[in-house]
Amino acid sequence: MENSRQDNMRPAEPLHGSEFSEAVLGAVLESSGTGILVVDSSGGVMATNALFREMWRIPPAVMETSDDAALLEFVCDQLVEPEAFLRKVRELYGSAAKSHDHIFFKDGRVFERISAPLIIEGEIRGRVWSFLDVSERVSMEAEVRESLAFLQQLLDSIPNPVFYKNAEGVYTGCNRAFEDYLGIPRQRILGSTVYDVAPRELAERYAEMDWRLLDDPAVQVYEAQVRYSDGTLHDVIFNKAVFRDHEGKVAGIVGVMQDITERRRMERDLQSANRELDAYASAVSHDLRNPIAVMASASATLETLLRRLHEPMVEERIREVAEIVKSSAASAEALVEGLLDLARAGQVSQRVELVEVQEVLERVLAEREEEMRRRGFRVRWDQDLGRLRADPTQIYQLFGNLVGNSLRHNQSPFPELWVEYLGEREGERVYRVKDNGPGIPEELLPDLFEPFSKGSRGDTGIGLAIAKKVVEAYGGTIRAFNDGGACFEFTLRDADPPADGRAVPG
Repeated sequence: MENSRQDNMRPAEPLHGSEFSEAVLGAVLESSGTGILVVDSSGGVMATNALFREMWRIPPAVMETSDDAALLEFVCDQLVEPEAFLRKVRELYGSAAKSHDHIFFKDGRVFERISAPLIIEGEIRGRVWSFLDVSERVSMEAEVRESLAFLQQLLDSIPNPVFYKNAEGVYTGCNRAFEDYLGIPRQRILGSTVYDVAPRELAERYAEMDWRLLDDPAVQVYEAQVRYSDGTLHDVIFNKAVFRDHEGKVAGIVGVMQDITERRRMERDLQSANRELDAYASAVSHDLRNPIAVMASASATLETLLRRLHEPMVEERIREVAEIVKSSAASAEALVEGLLDLARAGQVSQRVELVEVQEVLERVLAEREEEMRRRGFRVRWDQDLGRLRADPTQIYQLFGNLVGNSLRHNQSPFPELWVEYLGEREGERVYRVKDNGPGIPEELLPDLFEPFSKGSRGDTGIGLAIAKKVVEAYGGTIRAFNDGGACFEFTLRDADPPADGRAVPG
């Protein structure tokens, strides 16, 4: 029994020479995970493996021919582009080039094809073809591409700028709104960092918040400023969060931007309006009390005088008191009218037409002709004062208040006023109204255009406040300075009626 077992366990005889080489080659071919075809330079099939025959579904009868031409004829019926397939095969036979491409089948399969020349003793003796079925991988890649395309379309439909970047702060994606915000095409954004797309002082803020979020993954909301493609700074709320990879590790950051510039402007305007309203209420309560108090006192005086009608000079005294009541009532009415004009001055007008500025100025001067004649007041103006699209009433308010201001404050023995048109600069008409009076006290200049900023004569200051509101309603600016007298220089833009009929600065 022992001898018999030893005989059975005797090692096989070792292989030598060609027998060994054939055994190794056969084992290599069959253990390969790809379909293998080896063809000699005369078109004869030198070797295949079972996986090749299975992948190409080649029947034994065709394989037995060992003819590459027969194999090609059989497999071409399975292909989407058989002519291109054959052309590629012919190009490679006899070539020393390596090749790597894909073959597409009518039934939806996809093979990856790798080919290299068979070189023996420095000569091309044939070609080796290797085929790998990548149908599932290609299908998955197509699904991924479709998903990414859908995701991009979804992001591009969002009006808010959206971006995402990896854990190193490099942009890996964004939507069209983000491109528009930067004014940079997506191809240039991808692969860049905040330092490549934003001014350094802003980029440092963004980068700091990114690292904070990566250190403490959560939802991050904060306000910051961004520079838009037109160079303007906008107030923005950032909403950011991390995203993770399949292992649950933080892979990057996704962010959404919400422009709140208009909201902040409205908040500032509302705060300014509230402060202005408080000032109005304080000034009105103060300024109206004076004429009301005078009228109340005059009323009491009238009651007393009416009981003394039989006394001499009482009738004359009643006339004096009546004049006081009339004057006080006129002061109160002027204050109320001034407030209404001030409230209307900054409103968007419903009426816009082409206004000849000279015609407006001539109307202003005609209404003040008697006072100007009495005081010897001379007014000079440029022959052409230009024209603009505007509400003529508002332009009348503007020039009327500036001329009226000079009439009140120019105490020169020979008072003069100049109205100049300085031309157009970047779409703005530039004007200057100047007199030869004593000028504006320096301490009044900072608050000159604020309502109820009273001068030495105790004026309400409403007139210059109206002028400022009109100028700003037309997208312009106004400033006051002294140059041989009081000078007011201001700019105006055209107002265009939008679709809803309201006028806005153009």
